[in-house]
Amino acid sequence: MPATFEPTVPAGTVCLNGRTGAQIEQWLIASFARLAAVSSDEIDVDRAFVDYQLDSSVAVTLANQLGNWGGAEIQATVFWEFPNIRELAAALASRN
Repeated sequence: MPATFEPTVPAGTVCLNGRTGAQIEQWLIASFARLAAVSSDEIDVDRAFVDYQLDSSVAVTLANQLGNWGGAEIQATVFWEFPNIRELAAALASRN
């Protein structure tokens, strides 16, 4: 039987209290759409973060904004711990 994906959040990251995976995913979609200056419809939640030109300074900004939105501390390293929007949103929601 294949192993199932068990999302975990890196140490030092506090989750977004009460936010569902879908809400977190939508926030991330909107944020990446703004960064890429495209419609939210053009953001693929399974596409790698690096494909959206995510660098360390953008990651820090996004982590701070995400934390402010969700009322929690988010480490910028989460964008390297998880490969895409879908998996990051699932991991953050699983810790609520």
